[in-house]
Amino acid sequence: MEEHAAAAGCEGVRSAAMDAGSAVAEAISSLRGLLMCLSLYDAALQNEEEFSLYDALHFNSMQGYVLHRAVAKMEEACLILEDVSGPEIPGKADLAESR
Repeated sequence: MEEHAAAAGCEGVRSAAMDAGSAVAEAISSLRGLLMCLSLYDAALQNEEEFSLYDALHFNSMQGYVLHRAVAKMEEACLILEDVSGPEIPGKADLAESR
């Protein structure tokens, strides 16, 4: 019975770690998208292309969306890890304070 409970606990931790990993992967993907947008914007500026106000606003709103999504996914990963970790994890209190 105890072995079954321990196995179930390990499976829960493994599942949570996989969920956290997925959230981090999505955050990284969002940040890569942001880097691509910044590269395109920089290339256009280097070529001295003119941007309309609409283009600039669109770029800024897209940049804000991507950053917001990346932060949300990292927070999701942190919450998942906090749920499965105990208070003995170093830096956990610092993470909670930074929010």
